[in-house]
Amino acid sequence: MLLNALKRRRAKTLGIKLSRAELIDSRSVLRLEAPAKLGSVQVLKEAPELIRIGAHSYIRSGELHFVTEIGRFCSFGRQVTIGQDGRGHPLDWASTSHELCVSHRPNPGLTRIGHDVWIGDGAVVMAGVSIGTGAIIARNAVVTKDVPPYQIVGGNPARPIRPRFGSELSEALLNSAWWQYPLTELRALDYEHPQRFLEQLADLAPQRATYAVIDVGRGKVGISGD
Repeated sequence: MLLNALKRRRAKTLGIKLSRAELIDSRSVLRLEAPAKLGSVQVLKEAPELIRIGAHSYIRSGELHFVTEIGRFCSFGRQVTIGQDGRGHPLDWASTSHELCVSHRPNPGLTRIGHDVWIGDGAVVMAGVSIGTGAIIARNAVVTKDVPPYQIVGGNPARPIRPRFGSELSEALLNSAWWQYPLTELRALDYEHPQRFLEQLADLAPQRATYAVIDVGRGKVGISGD
Protein backbone atom coordinates (compact mmCIF):
# COMPACT_ATOMS: atom_id res chain seq x y z
CA MET A 1 0.00 0.00 0.00
CA LEU A 2 2.87 2.36 0.79
CA LEU A 3 4.47 1.77 -2.60
CA ASN A 4 1.16 2.39 -4.32
CA ALA A 5 0.67 5.62 -2.36
CA LEU A 6 4.16 6.77 -3.37
CA LYS A 7 3.43 6.00 -7.01
CA ARG A 8 0.18 7.95 -6.81
CA ARG A 9 1.99 10.98 -5.44
CA ARG A 10 4.67 10.71 -8.09
CA ALA A 11 2.06 10.40 -10.83
CA LYS A 12 0.49 13.60 -9.53
CA THR A 13 3.82 15.43 -9.60
CA LEU A 14 4.25 14.30 -13.22
CA GLY A 15 0.94 15.97 -14.10
CA ILE A 16 -1.59 13.15 -13.93
CA LYS A 17 -4.82 14.38 -12.35
CA LEU A 18 -7.63 11.88 -11.72
CA SER A 19 -10.72 13.13 -9.92
CA ARG A 20 -12.47 9.77 -9.55
CA ALA A 21 -10.09 6.83 -9.99
CA GLU A 22 -12.66 4.53 -8.37
CA LEU A 23 -14.85 4.91 -11.48
CA ILE A 24 -12.36 2.85 -13.52
CA ASP A 25 -13.62 -0.71 -13.93
CA SER A 26 -11.24 -3.25 -12.40
CA ARG A 27 -10.45 -4.98 -15.72
CA SER A 28 -9.41 -1.83 -17.58
CA VAL A 29 -6.11 0.04 -17.48
CA LEU A 30 -5.65 3.63 -18.65
CA ARG A 31 -2.20 4.13 -20.13
CA LEU A 32 -1.65 7.87 -19.76
CA GLU A 33 1.18 10.01 -21.08
CA ALA A 34 1.90 12.64 -18.44
CA PRO A 35 0.59 15.28 -18.19
CA ALA A 36 -3.10 14.43 -18.67
CA LYS A 37 -6.28 15.22 -16.72
CA LEU A 38 -9.45 13.19 -16.18
CA GLY A 39 -12.35 14.58 -14.22
CA SER A 40 -15.33 12.44 -13.22
CA VAL A 41 -14.85 9.90 -16.02
CA GLN A 42 -16.40 6.45 -15.76
CA VAL A 43 -14.67 3.59 -17.56
CA LEU A 44 -17.41 1.03 -18.22
CA LYS A 45 -17.01 -2.72 -17.76
CA GLU A 46 -17.23 -3.33 -21.51
CA ALA A 47 -14.23 -1.08 -22.18
CA PRO A 48 -11.11 -2.80 -23.57
CA GLU A 49 -8.40 -3.90 -21.18
CA LEU A 50 -6.10 -1.09 -22.35
CA ILE A 51 -7.02 2.49 -23.26
CA ARG A 52 -4.24 4.86 -24.36
CA ILE A 53 -4.55 8.59 -23.70
CA GLY A 54 -1.95 11.02 -25.02
CA ALA A 55 -0.15 13.84 -23.26
CA HIS A 56 -1.76 17.26 -22.75
CA SER A 57 -5.27 15.80 -23.14
CA TYR A 58 -8.16 16.20 -20.73
CA ILE A 59 -11.70 14.89 -20.26
CA ARG A 60 -13.83 16.98 -17.88
CA SER A 61 -16.45 14.27 -17.31
CA GLY A 62 -18.28 11.46 -19.06
CA GLU A 63 -17.96 7.80 -20.01
CA LEU A 64 -15.48 5.64 -21.91
CA HIS A 65 -16.95 2.53 -23.53
CA PHE A 66 -15.48 0.78 -26.57
CA VAL A 67 -12.54 3.15 -27.11
CA THR A 68 -8.91 2.14 -27.49
CA GLU A 69 -6.97 5.34 -28.15
CA ILE A 70 -7.18 9.10 -27.58
CA GLY A 71 -4.36 11.22 -28.99
CA ARG A 72 -2.35 14.11 -27.62
CA PHE A 73 -3.66 17.66 -27.04
CA CYS A 74 -7.32 16.54 -27.01
CA SER A 75 -9.94 18.62 -25.19
CA PHE A 76 -13.18 16.88 -24.13
CA GLY A 77 -15.97 18.74 -22.37
CA ARG A 78 -18.52 17.69 -19.76
CA GLN A 79 -20.64 14.55 -20.00
CA VAL A 80 -18.92 13.30 -23.14
CA THR A 81 -19.55 9.67 -24.10
CA ILE A 82 -16.92 7.93 -26.21
CA GLY A 83 -17.36 4.54 -27.90
CA GLN A 84 -20.99 3.86 -27.01
CA ASP A 85 -22.41 0.68 -28.56
CA GLY A 86 -25.36 1.41 -30.84
CA ARG A 87 -26.53 -2.19 -30.48
CA GLY A 88 -26.08 -2.69 -26.77
CA HIS A 89 -29.51 -4.33 -26.77
CA PRO A 90 -30.69 -6.86 -29.38
CA LEU A 91 -32.96 -5.17 -31.90
CA ASP A 92 -34.20 -8.23 -33.79
CA TRP A 93 -34.74 -10.64 -30.87
CA ALA A 94 -38.04 -11.24 -29.11
CA SER A 95 -37.09 -8.65 -26.48
CA THR A 96 -34.50 -5.92 -26.07
CA SER A 97 -34.24 -6.53 -22.31
CA HIS A 98 -31.07 -8.04 -20.87
CA GLU A 99 -33.24 -9.58 -18.15
CA LEU A 100 -34.53 -11.98 -20.80
CA CYS A 101 -31.77 -11.91 -23.42
CA VAL A 102 -28.97 -13.00 -21.11
CA SER A 103 -26.93 -14.51 -23.96
CA HIS A 104 -26.63 -11.20 -25.82
CA ARG A 105 -22.95 -10.27 -26.19
CA PRO A 106 -22.29 -7.10 -28.20
CA ASN A 107 -19.03 -7.02 -30.13
CA PRO A 108 -18.70 -3.56 -31.69
CA GLY A 109 -15.61 -2.02 -33.22
CA LEU A 110 -13.31 0.18 -31.16
CA THR A 111 -13.33 3.96 -31.35
CA ARG A 112 -10.10 5.84 -32.08
CA ILE A 113 -9.55 9.56 -31.54
CA GLY A 114 -6.68 11.40 -33.25
CA HIS A 115 -4.61 14.29 -31.91
CA ASP A 116 -5.83 17.82 -31.12
CA VAL A 117 -9.52 16.83 -31.20
CA TRP A 118 -12.04 19.08 -29.45
CA ILE A 119 -15.30 17.46 -28.34
CA GLY A 120 -18.00 19.68 -26.87
CA ASP A 121 -20.23 19.11 -23.85
CA GLY A 122 -22.77 16.31 -24.11
CA ALA A 123 -21.43 14.85 -27.35
CA VAL A 124 -21.66 11.11 -28.04
CA VAL A 125 -19.21 9.25 -30.29
CA MET A 126 -20.45 5.80 -31.19
CA ALA A 127 -18.38 2.61 -31.12
CA GLY A 128 -16.22 1.82 -34.14
CA VAL A 129 -15.97 5.47 -35.22
CA SER A 130 -12.62 7.13 -35.98
CA ILE A 131 -12.20 10.86 -35.33
CA GLY A 132 -9.40 12.40 -37.37
CA THR A 133 -6.71 14.69 -36.00
CA GLY A 134 -7.77 18.32 -35.62
CA ALA A 135 -11.51 17.57 -35.85
CA ILE A 136 -14.12 19.44 -33.80
CA ILE A 137 -17.31 17.79 -32.54
CA ALA A 138 -20.03 20.29 -31.58
CA ARG A 139 -21.78 20.04 -28.23
CA ASN A 140 -24.60 17.47 -28.03
CA ALA A 141 -23.62 15.96 -31.38
CA VAL A 142 -24.12 12.23 -31.95
CA VAL A 143 -21.32 10.94 -34.17
CA THR A 144 -22.18 7.74 -36.03
CA LYS A 145 -19.65 7.92 -38.89
CA ASP A 146 -15.92 8.56 -39.24
CA VAL A 147 -14.90 12.23 -39.13
CA PRO A 148 -12.02 13.32 -41.40
CA PRO A 149 -9.11 15.34 -40.03
CA TYR A 150 -9.77 19.05 -39.42
CA GLN A 151 -13.51 18.71 -40.05
CA ILE A 152 -16.16 20.40 -37.87
CA VAL A 153 -19.34 18.34 -37.38
CA GLY A 154 -22.53 18.78 -35.39
CA GLY A 155 -26.11 17.58 -35.00
CA ASN A 156 -27.88 14.27 -34.44
CA PRO A 157 -26.73 12.39 -36.36
CA ALA A 158 -23.63 14.52 -36.82
CA ARG A 159 -23.06 16.03 -40.25
CA PRO A 160 -20.22 18.15 -41.67
CA ILE A 161 -20.49 21.85 -40.90
CA ARG A 162 -17.27 23.05 -42.49
CA PRO A 163 -13.57 22.23 -42.61
CA ARG A 164 -11.33 24.16 -40.25
CA PHE A 165 -8.82 24.93 -43.01
CA GLY A 166 -8.32 24.47 -46.71
CA SER A 167 -7.15 21.06 -47.89
CA GLU A 168 -3.52 22.12 -48.45
CA LEU A 169 -3.15 23.62 -44.96
CA SER A 170 -4.87 20.65 -43.33
CA GLU A 171 -2.56 18.24 -45.11
CA ALA A 172 0.49 20.29 -44.14
CA LEU A 173 -0.53 20.29 -40.48
CA LEU A 174 -1.04 16.53 -40.57
CA ASN A 175 2.30 15.92 -42.26
CA SER A 176 4.10 18.14 -39.75
CA ALA A 177 3.12 15.86 -36.83
CA TRP A 178 3.58 18.93 -34.61
CA TRP A 179 2.16 17.08 -31.57
CA GLN A 180 5.38 15.08 -31.39
CA TYR A 181 7.43 18.17 -30.51
CA PRO A 182 8.04 19.33 -26.92
CA LEU A 183 5.44 21.74 -25.60
CA THR A 184 8.06 24.38 -24.73
CA GLU A 185 9.17 24.46 -28.37
CA LEU A 186 5.58 24.67 -29.67
CA ARG A 187 4.66 27.55 -27.37
CA ALA A 188 7.51 29.61 -28.80
CA LEU A 189 5.98 29.41 -32.30
CA ASP A 190 3.30 31.63 -33.83
CA TYR A 191 0.43 29.21 -33.11
CA GLU A 192 -2.16 31.95 -33.78
CA HIS A 193 -1.30 31.81 -37.48
CA PRO A 194 -1.14 28.21 -38.78
CA GLN A 195 0.89 28.91 -41.91
CA ARG A 196 3.54 30.84 -39.99
CA PHE A 197 3.46 28.14 -37.30
CA LEU A 198 4.36 25.54 -39.93
CA GLU A 199 7.14 27.69 -41.36
CA GLN A 200 8.69 28.12 -37.93
CA LEU A 201 8.23 24.44 -37.14
CA ALA A 202 10.16 23.55 -40.29
CA ASP A 203 13.14 25.53 -38.97
CA LEU A 204 13.34 23.39 -35.85
CA ALA A 205 15.54 20.34 -35.69
CA PRO A 206 13.42 17.17 -35.90
CA GLN A 207 12.67 16.00 -32.38
CA ARG A 208 10.20 14.00 -30.34
CA ALA A 209 8.88 14.86 -26.92
CA THR A 210 9.35 12.18 -24.28
CA TYR A 211 6.72 11.58 -21.63
CA ALA A 212 6.43 9.43 -18.55
CA VAL A 213 3.81 6.72 -19.03
CA ILE A 214 1.41 6.02 -16.17
CA ASP A 215 -0.82 2.92 -16.01
CA VAL A 216 -3.87 3.50 -13.86
CA GLY A 217 -6.49 0.93 -12.87
CA ARG A 218 -8.81 0.66 -9.92
CA GLY A 219 -6.65 0.82 -6.82
CA LYS A 220 -3.33 0.57 -8.64
CA VAL A 221 -0.79 2.79 -10.34
CA GLY A 222 2.20 1.77 -12.45
CA ILE A 223 4.90 4.14 -13.75
CA SER A 224 7.24 3.36 -16.64
CA GLY A 225 10.79 2.79 -15.48
CA ASP A 226 9.74 1.58 -12.01
